[in-house]
Amino acid sequence: MSARRVRYLGAVGGLLVALSVGLGSPSPARAAGDEVTKVEQLFAEGAALFNAGRFREALAEFEKAYAIYPAANLIFNMARCHEALGNTDLAIAHLERFLGQTDVDPRDRATAERKLSYLRRARTRTVLEGGGARAAAAARSGAEVSTQAKPAAPERVSYSPWQYVALGAGAALCGGGAVALVLGMKDQDEVEVLNRRAKAGEPITRPQIEDAQDKADTKKLVGYVLAGVGAASLITGGVLLVLELTSKPAQPSENAPVASAALSFGLAPLPGGGGAATLAGRF
Repeated sequence: MSARRVRYLGAVGGLLVALSVGLGSPSPARAAGDEVTKVEQLFAEGAALFNAGRFREALAEFEKAYAIYPAANLIFNMARCHEALGNTDLAIAHLERFLGQTDVDPRDRATAERKLSYLRRARTRTVLEGGGARAAAAARSGAEVSTQAKPAAPERVSYSPWQYVALGAGAALCGGGAVALVLGMKDQDEVEVLNRRAKAGEPITRPQIEDAQDKADTKKLVGYVLAGVGAASLITGGVLLVLELTSKPAQPSENAPVASAALSFGLAPLPGGGGAATLAGRF
């Protein structure tokens, strides 16, 4: 028998590739005439169904025809059905199979290459857009869409180093006050000695006694002030230390006030001479 060409005569709008079928399979073996007729019928029915938008049914007809006669153009038309059905991966796979055939018309090959390139780009774009859509959906549902840094471990509220500064300063001030009191008491004893010597008739003038008394009073005053300020500083340091040891761990907050403390020490002159030590605290 001579070769026959099977064509779909309806208006397919260039969506399908015409099927060329010889009297036989791609192998040298001859096929029966009724097989050719069947392939022609299946191709025509598949093309009509495709043109009507019934892509799944059209695909089934092309697959039946391919089972009888595995022509390259049937692979292309199956690829178009998969594309219309949204099966991009299957459409790409069929186009790659089509381009791997040897009996492909150059014009059909060019058409398939353009379509394959388009589908690959579309698949990449779909993957990227799909990832963004999943991220947006997860965000709307309250799910985590990115790795969040682990929250910092709760830290104990700390007033350091001021509690230690206050304790150290208090101890030093108390020590200085004690020394000043001892020296003041020693000068006071010398004043008593001067008074006795003056009563005994020794040449001790009154200004000498008053000067010695002023020195003794000044030293005692400084001793009392330093001792008092030192005691206040010790109490302040003790309070801050207790607060630190008993405070519960708390999560730091951007808007939470920062615990702070400050101490200031100074000397202020007193009327009539001498001076007074001052200690101010702020927590």
